[in-house]
Amino acid sequence: MKQDSPGYLLRGQMLAVLAAGIAVLSLPASAADPASASEFDEVVYSFDGKPGKNNLPESWRQNTSKSFHPLGKVEIIDAAFDKYKKAVRITNTTATTDIIADKAVPAKAGDVFKVSVAFRSPDGKTPVYFGIYPMLFGPDSEYQNMKLKPVGKGWDSRYGFFEIKKPQTKAVRFFISGFKNAVTDFAFLSFRKLRADEIPVYLPSKNLKLWEERTVGANLALRKKVKFYPDPNYALTAQGGTDAKDLTDGKVHRGSGMLHFQNEAVGWFRRYEPVSVMVDLGKVKPVGKGVIRINGGRTNGLSFPKELTVWGSKDGRNFFRGQSLTKLNKLENYLSNFKDVYYLPESDDKLSPTYVYPFELYLNADARYVVFQMQPGVHDLYCDELAVLQADPKTAASPDFNRIYTQNPKEIFHTSVEIRPAMDKMYIAEGKFIPNYFRFDSRKQKLGGSFGFTIDLPAAVEYQHTTNYPSHIRSYEKRENKGSRAVFHFKSQLPLNEFLIRLGKRWGIGPLLFMVKDARQVPENERYVVIQTWCGGKPERSVRLPLEFLRIPEVPPLKRLNSSIWMSPNRLIESWPEMLETFPSVGLNYLPIFPEFPAEYATLKIFYRKASEAKKRFRMMLSPGRAVKLTPDYYCQTKSNVKSVCLAYRGPVYQAILDLMAENVRKYPCDYLTFDAESWEPAAMNNSMQCPRCDALRKKMKMSWPEYFSWAQAEYIKPFKAAVVKGAKAAGRKPPQIGFYALSPGSTAFRYNCKEGPVDFLGGFDRMFPQYTDEAQFCHYGRDTATVHHKARKVYAALKNPAICNPWISGGSGAYYSTPLSNRTAQHVLEAILNGSGGIQFYALRSLESPLDYYYLALAFKQIAPFEDLLMEGSLDFDFSGSNKKLLYTKRDWKGKSLILIGNYEARTPAETTLPLKGKVTDLISGKTYPANGSIQVKIPADDYLLLLVE
Repeated sequence: MKQDSPGYLLRGQMLAVLAAGIAVLSLPASAADPASASEFDEVVYSFDGKPGKNNLPESWRQNTSKSFHPLGKVEIIDAAFDKYKKAVRITNTTATTDIIADKAVPAKAGDVFKVSVAFRSPDGKTPVYFGIYPMLFGPDSEYQNMKLKPVGKGWDSRYGFFEIKKPQTKAVRFFISGFKNAVTDFAFLSFRKLRADEIPVYLPSKNLKLWEERTVGANLALRKKVKFYPDPNYALTAQGGTDAKDLTDGKVHRGSGMLHFQNEAVGWFRRYEPVSVMVDLGKVKPVGKGVIRINGGRTNGLSFPKELTVWGSKDGRNFFRGQSLTKLNKLENYLSNFKDVYYLPESDDKLSPTYVYPFELYLNADARYVVFQMQPGVHDLYCDELAVLQADPKTAASPDFNRIYTQNPKEIFHTSVEIRPAMDKMYIAEGKFIPNYFRFDSRKQKLGGSFGFTIDLPAAVEYQHTTNYPSHIRSYEKRENKGSRAVFHFKSQLPLNEFLIRLGKRWGIGPLLFMVKDARQVPENERYVVIQTWCGGKPERSVRLPLEFLRIPEVPPLKRLNSSIWMSPNRLIESWPEMLETFPSVGLNYLPIFPEFPAEYATLKIFYRKASEAKKRFRMMLSPGRAVKLTPDYYCQTKSNVKSVCLAYRGPVYQAILDLMAENVRKYPCDYLTFDAESWEPAAMNNSMQCPRCDALRKKMKMSWPEYFSWAQAEYIKPFKAAVVKGAKAAGRKPPQIGFYALSPGSTAFRYNCKEGPVDFLGGFDRMFPQYTDEAQFCHYGRDTATVHHKARKVYAALKNPAICNPWISGGSGAYYSTPLSNRTAQHVLEAILNGSGGIQFYALRSLESPLDYYYLALAFKQIAPFEDLLMEGSLDFDFSGSNKKLLYTKRDWKGKSLILIGNYEARTPAETTLPLKGKVTDLISGKTYPANGSIQVKIPADDYLLLLVE
């Protein structure tokens, strides 16, 4: 994506003929408030419009100047991308072919335009061009272009920045161009003029200048060895096998901020743990600071790190912490100082600009080894260069130099096997066996031999073993009493190398069930845990952490709200009989049942019988096809190794799936049923496009591929409802309330893209509701509580019925994240239910990875349990707000009572707000009561909420 001008700029001198008679797009002059001025709005040129000249919509024209003869062919084709139905196909000759936006846009020197295009090259190799033309041509014409290389044959959307540099420029026009002797398609071109405050952030030249300013001096890292943990894993940046050299080769990408397309960058894809990059300087040297260029700009995807830290070491083993930066949310951007906290603008728009920022972190110490440690903002991380700057003599001589060595060291690049809780302390519940999950970190080079671990705890702690998956990786051997301590011994049935394969990166070791009956039995000096790993019978690595005991709030029986968790309890019942009582007591009042695991049929019967006798309620989880013998004709008939469920198939296997659904509902009557039907992801749909059965049905229906996939998915799953009704009738029961995972209305709907365009997940909510599904189930597995707030409100606005809104959320770990934030568990529950959801489904058991998560889960449900009728029957006041607009406000009203939730999430400081209220106000957290005579001022703690009852 470099500016590619040699031999191409000459075209601009041949186009003067085009300048005559071109209209200028009318835009208002710059306003005092740029953010509200229309000149900064995005303008889109698609190919869906009314036909005009040259077979193009009226907003486009082909460049017919002599320099482009022989003229290539342009035509409008049916090719969906995102919301666009048409595309332009350019078939080039020996000359290139340009398509120009018909309107010109006012522009002056210093203006910057972000220009986006969606394109594809049928051969997967041919590059395309796009850029800007001037209004008048000559030696100093304002002509710029950018070259894009495809990464495959499918649609791709990219953008570039164009800075107006010529003082005589008055207006510009935008163009797209194919390549000589090739075919290329474009779905749209859009442009947006940047506001003045955006230019220093987004424009590559500005960030390059900042990098150059921050790296003045002796770069000690130049061409030095780099070590990673974990290793980079992104295919496009790893091409050529140069990752180990890319960050210190002295080369920086000078194009737009999309490093994931650059071979010279380093990328971590779908990583959830902190990423560490270590530079070996060769010998101990006086280090001033480190600078590293990181890609960000979008909250979903290319996001800046949640946290960055620089570490220094003299021996390569013991590392000491230097400067650390924590990322702020948008509402607290005023706190940004780039000393301990920072803020950079990011957007949740998938087409918003990404950019590269050079973070500087001061170490000020003598060090041979320097580590940059980064917690990915979402789950991807991309860098292209780093520098370690030598300290100047004055700094190196100061008394504070080497101050980092007064701290306790940390071993970042250890070479052993470590097991520890997710947090820097371990939690154990008082009076209840509650699961703990442990993280596993292995960096051993030799992986053979036996493996085990011990957990050393106070003697008052009890352990109850569970055989829940993956039980074979940690058999319980014994409890060894040592005075005031108890050591619990575990051993894997697998050698270490197989243990690692079975465990995987995301699977924690657990659940491990611990309890203390009375925490008062444990003196303060005994409140610690020691976890020791063993390899080949020899001690490997020991971790000692503080231990904290929790008394979990008791949730009264819930009568109308429903709460469940995605887990298979069939094996748990054998070793955790208290689960039947524990789950409702923490707010999980519907027990999940998975009747599609043949190996667990016997334990499922036991579990279901005991739970039924205890008058428990159930939510069944079904994944169609899991327990049926699948024959080859069940899948699309292609030559690929990809197995995609054929949407055109209705043979014996399909009927067997329906019969098994009916049988499961008959044998295990339940109140709710969730279908997990995720068989048509992008790779599966792309494979189905080669299936003759699917293609024949598609042509019969006269549909494009995206239309076919949306329609056919719905047709495939519609009969599920009849099968459920059949099973319930056979059991003499009312059918359960049915929902499909992730099937939700409006802007909360889930969508996938096949290579021809977007596809509504399972055909879309409107096709299925209310005839074939009873529920809306949006999902959110992130840790930002605000998203739960907004999604729940949108679903409630569409349906106005909490009883049929049952979203999926995660606990404090965020389902797939490494850093636990257990208080998010309560926040997610409250925001979902107070904003119109009648229940919660948690994914998954391991997202509640310590008793601290269960503490917050129970706390949330205990706070709202007395108000079930209000929450299920009351209205949501969409207009309610307070004086502080940075907070989230929710107000539910019913029969003269109101519940008010105010969120100050992801905040580092408390917040105050004034609420327009009258009546008796009760703080449901503190229990305090006070009157409100028209208004009341309240204070919300940092990263917390306030819950009020108004009568």
